[in-house]
Amino acid sequence: MRNLRQRFGAFVFAGIIAAVLGSATAFADMGGPTRSTCAFILGHVLKAPADSAAANVFRTFYLSWDCPADFLP
Repeated sequence: MRNLRQRFGAFVFAGIIAAVLGSATAFADMGGPTRSTCAFILGHVLKAPADSAAANVFRTFYLSWDCPADFLP
């Protein structure tokens, strides 16, 4: 049983993070003209270590929202 938790724990964790990030970015557009989803995700891209898996996930979300790639590190 422990082996199954180790195998599938990462997928469950990734699904939870994706759901949280998806809901957070959906509500980020409600802040008016000075806030945007692209800026919200870019803030997370810049805070995450460049070679981490989290940075790759945030970059993927950033590009999937059709944000300009010029600002990505």
